[in-house]
Amino acid sequence: MDISEISDGTVTLRRFEPEDRAAAVTWLSGPDSRQRAQTDGGPAVRPDQTDQALEDLATDVLMTVVVDQEAVGLLALDHLRNHTDLRLILARPALWPQGIGGRVIRLAQRLAFEQDKSSELQVRAVCEDASAARMAWEDAGFAIQRRYVKGAAVYLDLALSRRCHQSREQRIHMVAHAATDPQRQMSLASLGRAQAEALADSALLARVAEVLVSSHPAAVATAEQACAVRGIPCTIDAAWSGQDLGAWADWSLEQIPRDAEGAFADPPQGEDQQTFQARVKHALEVLPHGGDVAVISHGDVVAAILRQLQPGLCDASGLRTGSGILPATITTLHRGPEGWRVIRIADDRHLQARVATTELGA
Repeated sequence: MDISEISDGTVTLRRFEPEDRAAAVTWLSGPDSRQRAQTDGGPAVRPDQTDQALEDLATDVLMTVVVDQEAVGLLALDHLRNHTDLRLILARPALWPQGIGGRVIRLAQRLAFEQDKSSELQVRAVCEDASAARMAWEDAGFAIQRRYVKGAAVYLDLALSRRCHQSREQRIHMVAHAATDPQRQMSLASLGRAQAEALADSALLARVAEVLVSSHPAAVATAEQACAVRGIPCTIDAAWSGQDLGAWADWSLEQIPRDAEGAFADPPQGEDQQTFQARVKHALEVLPHGGDVAVISHGDVVAAILRQLQPGLCDASGLRTGSGILPATITTLHRGPEGWRVIRIADDRHLQARVATTELGA
């Protein structure tokens, strides 16, 4: 790859030069390096390790990120036989929510896919809690390959192929219905109504052409506030209902027994796990092709889909039973030339952006 400079008009990538080293050392080992590393997953090292860290980054191509004539980060591209590894380090955490990270990622896609004709891009160890950085990769179409715990944090390995990047993949947004009233599980709580209003403003749902809704009253109420108010056609489909827990229907999630894989055991007078999984699998297979679709359903349904598409993502118990799929969150799947890809799990950016949901939650 012989590219000395590339720009989108706001962000410029240029070859790393000796005069960039002093700033890079500060990003890697300075007083704010640990906070920066927790934001983007890049290395934070001791001062005596900076030479080795820079050498590791510069395996193939190392570029300096420049904004307003100021060096603000590093982009490393390691071109391997079947893919290109990306590592992106930004000097300040605030640069991610400002959109600088997303711009750099798009420039990296141009470099790797258009100039170098790489077949796939991979990025490793993106901290799941570093939401601004994680969402930048997700919004660029990178799918989750691996989800794992390291120390006290959960990390993601992500990938995007040139084939998927150049295709118009269909987006399926699995929406967990908004929070219900603890005393009346069939209706939304005040917090749930605020969550449904926040869903209506979600940028992720802006291109949705059709909404399928579980027959559960809470899902229907969520759809009425989140989608019907925007004029998006909604269809109630009982195939997207949660598992019938039979005699355990009134039990708390903590009380329900688990099977050997960590999912709910088969409930008496209810729907056994095999039947539930088969129902959800069929519902996913018969989803209409074409425009983007939202499905307003339940946490256990989202968990069942994740277990079927990528079982390795569900090592955490909350993703086996659905208890980790919080109300009014969005899990996004892409359907394209390589089949199904899991892009994001339980995204809550729309809830964080709404003051009302925070106030009602408190």
